[in-house]
Amino acid sequence: MKTKGRQFVHPIRDRKKIAKMKEYLMNQSHFRYFLFVFGINTGINIKELCALKVKDVRNKMEFSIAEGRNKRIRIISISQSLKNEIDNYIRFMDDEEFLFASKKLLKPITRNYAWQIIKEAAQACGVKEQVGNQTMRKTFAYHQYMNNKDILKLKQILGYNNTRKALTYIGIDEETISKSVRKKSHGLND
Repeated sequence: MKTKGRQFVHPIRDRKKIAKMKEYLMNQSHFRYFLFVFGINTGINIKELCALKVKDVRNKMEFSIAEGRNKRIRIISISQSLKNEIDNYIRFMDDEEFLFASKKLLKPITRNYAWQIIKEAAQACGVKEQVGNQTMRKTFAYHQYMNNKDILKLKQILGYNNTRKALTYIGIDEETISKSVRKKSHGLND
């Protein structure tokens, strides 16, 4: 599926594939592993993710970012397990360092470099979905929605006004919703 001349990327739905990608990336480097873990646990746009500094997340259980073109403020909650990952990753870093810095330039990594990391891991781990810069964000949003089925929370996280757009963004269409309803309602009349 294509939209506006670009490939439509998908969330990674299979938790086993996510675990496999984490393991693969950890074997590559702690940097690559943490990029993926942080991305799928916060749902931050890749542009804002690349611009984060250590001080933005050090000793915090939540932080705010200005997201997208309209710079909508979003509060990002940090789970205890993600905080542990952050603390481990940044323990020898200075507050002013970029969280995801290019080793050569001490500037933030590019969106293209982040995409290459995720694409390589997905291919190596047999992920069939089309991946791209939005994959980590879509993976986060998809699993948030699947865990609680709260469309209002999903809309808020993604910054959409329309529920259909929010569901389409994470790859859930009318047919998927209908199947889910049929499965859940099966047996209620028995």
